[in-house]
Amino acid sequence: MYPKNAREANMSENLFNYIETSIEKYNADLETGCISTRSSFQSNGEGDSFTGPGDCVAWAVSGVLPNVSYEEANSWLTAKYGNNGVPSDEIYTALSHFGNVKYVDPSYINGSLDKCVVIHEGHAMRGLYVNGDYIFCRDDQSIHYNTGNPIVYHSIYSVTIYQYY
Repeated sequence: MYPKNAREANMSENLFNYIETSIEKYNADLETGCISTRSSFQSNGEGDSFTGPGDCVAWAVSGVLPNVSYEEANSWLTAKYGNNGVPSDEIYTALSHFGNVKYVDPSYINGSLDKCVVIHEGHAMRGLYVNGDYIFCRDDQSIHYNTGNPIVYHSIYSVTIYQYY
């Protein structure tokens, strides 16, 4: 399902090698227990099986909206949803608090993304760009706490995309 080389992914060899190396390192860290995963579909942050601080929705919102700080977003989200993150069925409502947002069908996107929050298996990230059937995202929570690979990619068919306008 995932591309095996740069040509299949339609990207430069250097970028493909960087992403492949990052994913291999991330997977090795998972196997050694350096990184926790979570089994719930709550937003990443305070669920029982994730021990990292902060809410991924707050990190994603502050990453795509320059006028919203992480502290402001996290404060509102915690006050509204408590310390267990944003429930998956409340993502749209939570994102809407910070501005006008719409669902975007990923099959109609190719190229750079502007002000997009991407949800993959209950985890919110900042969307960067779509290349064919793959979406590349920046995980601001992971970067801030150095808990995993900051740039990840997924099949566009496994994500939900919301865009601020």
